[in-house]
Amino acid sequence: MFYLNPFEQPGQWYRGNTHTHSTVSDGGLSVAERFEGYRNEGYDFMVLTDHGKVSDVSMYTDDSFLAISGSELHPSNPYGVEVYHFAAINIQTFLLERKV
Repeated sequence: MFYLNPFEQPGQWYRGNTHTHSTVSDGGLSVAERFEGYRNEGYDFMVLTDHGKVSDVSMYTDDSFLAISGSELHPSNPYGVEVYHFAAINIQTFLLERKV
């Protein structure tokens, strides 16, 4: 068996979160509080993925932190229930407004 520890390889590693909710959907903190919290904990980036919403998060980006807009999508399926969950990252408009 071949084992390779990715953290021992050359390159730059970034600390981030790609799935976070705010009070825009079902989260406990506002958008500003979410970004402030992750920035204060030393994260390099965060993606805001509220359910069915896309927020403009550009004002939270600076030289040391990247704020990325996104959304958690729940498209319908042939059986009529929302069983699929997708995180759409780096989008500016809600994708389910048009055919996916």
